[in-house]
Amino acid sequence: MEHIEFSLILPAYNQGSILKKSIAEIIKTFGHACELIIVDDGSTDNTHEAVKYIQNIKLIRNSNNMGKGYSVKTGMLSARGEYRIFTDADLPYGTEGIKHILEKLKKGCDVAIGHRENPYPDSILRLIGHRIFNAFVKRNIMMPFNDTQCGLKGFRSLAADAIFKQLSTNGFAFDIEALYLAMMLNYNICVVDIKQISNSLSTITVKDVFRMLADVRKIKKTYIKQ
Repeated sequence: MEHIEFSLILPAYNQGSILKKSIAEIIKTFGHACELIIVDDGSTDNTHEAVKYIQNIKLIRNSNNMGKGYSVKTGMLSARGEYRIFTDADLPYGTEGIKHILEKLKKGCDVAIGHRENPYPDSILRLIGHRIFNAFVKRNIMMPFNDTQCGLKGFRSLAADAIFKQLSTNGFAFDIEALYLAMMLNYNICVVDIKQISNSLSTITVKDVFRMLADVRKIKKTYIKQ
C-alpha cells in the first residue's frame, strides 16, 4: 500500500468560488505529497463542480448539510496519512500554518492545535463573542485552552482514529468534544501559535451560536460526572 505522510482535510459548504485558489496554493506548497480531501457538506453552489475535474483530490459529498463536525469526522476517518490536518477551505492561516502544525506532529505531538492571539482584529464584537464563548467552555468543561475554535488542528493517525470514531457532535462545537476526548485518552496535546492572514469566511449564524452553547452543555453531560 502506498505510504502517505499526511492528509489535509478541507470541509466546504458553498465555497466553490474560493476552492480552486486554495487547492492551487496547497499543490504549489506541498505538491502531491499530501492526500487532499475535500468534504462537500451538501453545498447548493458549484463547490462540487469546482473540484471534480482536478486530479489527485479525494472528493466526499454529504447528501445533506450535516455540519462541520460531521464533515471533518468523515474526512479524518477516510484519510490514510500518518498525520491528518484539517483547516478551513479559504485557508485563513495560509499554508505556513499547516506547516507549523505538521512540524509539531512530526516532533511527537499526538494532537496539535492552532492558537490565535487575536482572531478578529477587524471586529471587536466577534472578538468579544469569541472570548465569552471560551470562558463558557472553560467554566463548563474545565479546558486549559484559550482558543478551542481555531479552525486548524492536526492529529497523528492513531489519535485521529480513536478520537473521531467516538465523536458525536456534528456542528461547530465539535472541536471541544475532540479536545476533551484527546484529554481523556491522555494524548499529548501541543498548542501552536499561528498567524491568521485573513478572516475565515464564517458561515456561523446566531442560531448556530445557540446550538454551540447547547452542544457544550451536552458534552458536559456526556463526559463529566456531577
